[in-house]
Amino acid sequence: MPFVKQFLSFWDETIVYDENESDFEIDEMVILYKNWCTINHHAHHNFSNTQILDLVGHFFSNIEIDKDRYLSGICSKLWDKHIDIQTALDNLRETMRNEYSSKQSNTRMHSPGIAPNVSIYDTYNYYCKYHNTKQSHAKDATLQIQLVSKVYFEKYIFDHYCDFIVDNKFLSSSWYMD
Repeated sequence: MPFVKQFLSFWDETIVYDENESDFEIDEMVILYKNWCTINHHAHHNFSNTQILDLVGHFFSNIEIDKDRYLSGICSKLWDKHIDIQTALDNLRETMRNEYSSKQSNTRMHSPGIAPNVSIYDTYNYYCKYHNTKQSHAKDATLQIQLVSKVYFEKYIFDHYCDFIVDNKFLSSSWYMD
């Protein structure tokens, strides 16, 4: 029972109800709980995904559970997924813009190039590498890294950058050139 009480404290301190949010994965909840315990110097119980589902279903019956994997209507104070994605995308945009500008200045004497589109798959890979690198330089390496799933990432791209999507696979070059 002490670990159930501890999980409920974690929930009360870190979980925010947000009906616009969906697809909060149980795996993500497990990692956030472990990180919260580490931050607060608590021993943590290794709850399984099933145990987390049982706790949420019992104590928070208003939370919609989808496919025994996703929680809808919540987000975490410990991890803002949108900011996490946007930070990496802003960094990628700047990197792409600088690389293209550098190539243009090196080839001015030749024919002008066309800025390439960037695949959504490559943007997700960049996101993962960006945050893995950031984690390796973090002060507290004992915390587990949090990465959104590819499905969540793609949903974010389609929700926020639909004007730049080409063939449902790419972000147009105007995304990083504007």
